[in-house]
Amino acid sequence: MTTPTRILIVGDSISHGREGDWTWRYRLWQWTRLYGVQAEFVGPYQGTVPPVDPDPPRPPPLPTDPDPPARGWPRSDGGYAQGVDAEFLACCRHFAVGGRQAMQAKHLVAEQIAELQPDLCLVQLGFNDLAWGVSGPRDTLASTRELVARARSVNPSLKFAIANVPHRTPYFGGEALPGLTDAYNALLADAIPKWSTPSSPTIHVPFCEHYTPSSATYDGLHPNSLGDYQLCYAFTAALTAPGSFFPGLPPSPSSLPRPAPYPPPLPSPPSPPPPAPASPGPPSTAPSATSSASAQPTPNNGRPPASLPCCIRPSLPRLTSSPTPKKYW
Repeated sequence: MTTPTRILIVGDSISHGREGDWTWRYRLWQWTRLYGVQAEFVGPYQGTVPPVDPDPPRPPPLPTDPDPPARGWPRSDGGYAQGVDAEFLACCRHFAVGGRQAMQAKHLVAEQIAELQPDLCLVQLGFNDLAWGVSGPRDTLASTRELVARARSVNPSLKFAIANVPHRTPYFGGEALPGLTDAYNALLADAIPKWSTPSSPTIHVPFCEHYTPSSATYDGLHPNSLGDYQLCYAFTAALTAPGSFFPGLPPSPSSLPRPAPYPPPLPSPPSPPPPAPASPGPPSTAPSATSSASAQPTPNNGRPPASLPCCIRPSLPRLTSSPTPKKYW
């Protein structure tokens, strides 16, 4: 039996996800199952970020008040989308934390490598370093390089797939972020091939190039269902490239699967036969009810419409009196 590849995902909130998300990690798990990739996801966490616990309004604290009790951090006990496969929930481990920076992760990764013994490390970090002014492009690159070095100090044969940083939609105060992101991504693309060793290759994942924040995010940065597919595609395209870790396999889809087409509209009902000609008879002096009704104009000469538009419903009869209101007590 083939020994499964142990995969550690190191990331920030983009990889962590919030309660109710599918996450790109789930799409990656689906890809491994679809193409028979023997993989085991490892990490200290298993869920997404849960909703914040409700708190009643409180008065502003006084200088003499004690500090409020600290919430557990990081919180990773949130659930996933309802349609997630139950098998995934038993093996959805990861090392992604909302707000995490490369500068922080470089100090934490060696302990995780020693404990979890992964074979492949997927890294998605850097946005928080650049966006929150923690470090510039060169210092963020130095943090990523040190993360790789510290992980290798524990496992010299560890393989790496390192993603660049995505753009986000513009926001007030972030006017410098696109330039910082482009500068970091250029430095990273140039550096990653130089970090490779014969026993510990590193490959570049063009996350930014495959991500459309205007349509693939729910807030300008974090992936929605489309974004999960785009990020998973960026990683699997890199992992399956010639000479990479899973060559010859197709990458995952880069867009949402198309739903089944709507069924064709029902055929129009046949038109009724024309009325038989009236037999000649004595002229009538008083108009009958039938002749009066037939003289009134009717839509489409009394025939049903040939077809109804798919999104318009025939009008319902209007109520002649108001219903008695219900009472609730």
